[in-house]
This record gives sequence, C-alpha cells and structure tokens, in this order.
Amino acid sequence: MYGLSPEERERIYYEEKARMDAQEEINAENTKKGCMGCLTVIGVIFAISLVISLFSGGSSRETTSEKIMLHGTAKFTGTQFVVTNNDEFAWSNTVLTLNPGFDSYKLTLGDLEAGQTCIVGAAQLTKSNGERFNPFTHKPCVLLITAYTPDGEGVTGFQF
Repeated sequence: MYGLSPEERERIYYEEKARMDAQEEINAENTKKGCMGCLTVIGVIFAISLVISLFSGGSSRETTSEKIMLHGTAKFTGTQFVVTNNDEFAWSNTVLTLNPGFDSYKLTLGDLEAGQTCIVGAAQLTKSNGERFNPFTHKPCVLLITAYTPDGEGVTGFQF
C-alpha cells in the first residue's frame, strides 16, 4: 500500500481549503441584493407571458408585438447551463443573458436547431467589461434567451 507524500497531502489540504472557503463565501453572500433585480425580471417575464397567453388565441406559436414565445428548457448543473430548443424551428443568433439588468452576463450561441441541446460552461458568459461569470461566487437567478425565428424575434426566460 502506498501512502501520500507530504507534498500531495499539502496540495490536497489547500485544494479542500480553497473549496471550503469558496463555499463559505457563497453562503455568506447576501442573496437579497442580487435576487431583487432577478425578481423584477421574473415579474416582467411573467407579465409578458400573461399578455401573450391572453392574446394568443391558441396558436402553437404565440405572438404579440412581433415577439414569439420560445419553447425550450434550461437547467443549471452548478457549473454548466444545459439549453434545449423544444420548438419545431431553429433559433438563430441565439443570445443567453444571465441575471438580466445592470450587472448581466451574456453569450451569443449562434444557431440552435429544433430539438438541439447545447451545454455551456458558466464561465463562457461575460459582462460587457469581459468579466466572466463565476458560479462559485455568484448565484444564477434568471436566464433570458432571445433568438430569431422564421416568424420574428423570440424570447423566453428561466428562473433558477
């Protein structure tokens, strides 16, 4: 049986300490500050969805004011976003906006074919100044997806 060398033990100790420090920092963050803007965005998305559902008339592609409600799913694994296009048409110039508002992170995916799933590393989303999203220090609240479709611009949102 082989034991760990002192260097390996020290490396493991510092890795675990860094992981625990990051977890404590996440737990210590005041989630109210970051999530108040997210709650506002969720309210706006809910209001838009409500208006769309009231004026859609049962169409499979609901439109209102030239916006189409995209049908898809989005999940956050802790380090990655898993986005799926559940529509019967492709999304082009697809843009992910995380925590929309003043302090948002964005990523342009390009085209997402009907039924296609895309896995995006959380650090691929960046602010306008180039800062990358760090899932160990920030909480993803809302993911807004916008894309162009054969019938116009579409939008959908997800809360985590």
